[in-house]
Amino acid sequence: MTIIAQKIVSALFSVDRDSKSICCDASDLRGRNFLSQVYDDAADAGFTLVGPSGDEATFYLASEEVSRDNETTAWKFEPTTETLRKMPAIAGYTLTIFND
Repeated sequence: MTIIAQKIVSALFSVDRDSKSICCDASDLRGRNFLSQVYDDAADAGFTLVGPSGDEATFYLASEEVSRDNETTAWKFEPTTETLRKMPAIAGYTLTIFND
């Protein structure tokens, strides 16, 4: 099981440590694929967030918010088990990308 997820720099996201939330608008990602396959041997979706010091945290798609018109309004991601093992301080964080 190898991580093959798209890498995206954390500078494109806002972080609120008090609420343990990370977020951005989809348009801020400028076409980067945040729904890429995470593992080479699984049917999953997500990406790897690369911090300013080069630390990498991989997030998987946990849920999708959909409007009454059946349009996606947001994607919710959570850290993978491997990420939590190497970065326990990220436990409890959720990452949201809003479909603007």
